[in-house]
Amino acid sequence: AGTQGLLLSCIGAGALSGALIVATMRRSYAYGLSVVIGALAFCGGVILFASSHWVWLSCIFGVILGTFSVTYTTQDQTLLQVSAPRHLRGRVMSIFLLNRGTVPIGALLAGTLAQRYGGQDALRIMGLLGIIIVVFVVATNPQILRLKVPLRGDGADAEGEPAPARAGGHA
Repeated sequence: AGTQGLLLSCIGAGALSGALIVATMRRSYAYGLSVVIGALAFCGGVILFASSHWVWLSCIFGVILGTFSVTYTTQDQTLLQVSAPRHLRGRVMSIFLLNRGTVPIGALLAGTLAQRYGGQDALRIMGLLGIIIVVFVVATNPQILRLKVPLRGDGADAEGEPAPARAGGHA
């Protein structure tokens, strides 16, 4: 239990550092390339973490995992929100958050793989599947690498169109 607590603490420290990194970034645009790099780095980190046989090295990989998990997720959600028209952002994010409902499916796959091949190989397989999915998405939608969306607070949507007025006359 002590080792698990240590590893989870390292992942948490990485997540905190990732949140601070994203919070201190001064950017005018959200980029698709940084989302792709973050997703690949996270999946690679899972594979490295699964391949480590030393606690100290696992702690380092845990920090990396936590960092890229938060930076990827934050940038992904930001890109999605600023790309959607203002009046649809709530609906877009509600669809995006449906991914929380797929966690049990992933857990079932991870558990099945762990029972059949062991925990380390299950993590390696899941990390590799993540990389394959990212590569597939980029191969079928290469424009994501060039995606550059302005981060603005002026009430305009991603296309620069003014957001429609809400009830009561407020934008």
